[in-house]
Amino acid sequence: MWYTITRSDHLPLNGTLALRHHGWRVLLVRTAEGVFALEDKCPHQEQTMGGGLVEGHTISCPWHSVTVDLRTGVILKDMGFLGMPPMRVFQVREENGAILVDLPEGPPPPPPPLADD
Repeated sequence: MWYTITRSDHLPLNGTLALRHHGWRVLLVRTAEGVFALEDKCPHQEQTMGGGLVEGHTISCPWHSVTVDLRTGVILKDMGFLGMPPMRVFQVREENGAILVDLPEGPPPPPPPLADD
């Protein structure tokens, strides 16, 4: 379902904006290629990717430098943290000065259980 998330002027070029909408953690990133939207949970420790280094079509986690392709969510540099799943990517568009993101209906799925649960 398409939701208006924020105004276009709240997201500068090569900038990030981490926010929550209907229970989803959403990371918006603007590059010269356009605006991208991902579920804002680094695949390493589920920290925010907000404030990460944006280069071309990639973002690097500000915590441990895991690098992700903004277009696909695929991990490009895992920093030795093997077995991380790709980040979830959402469709995004800009209309009339607003950024809209296509989020699934309902709340996000619960986190997976810890290994010792």
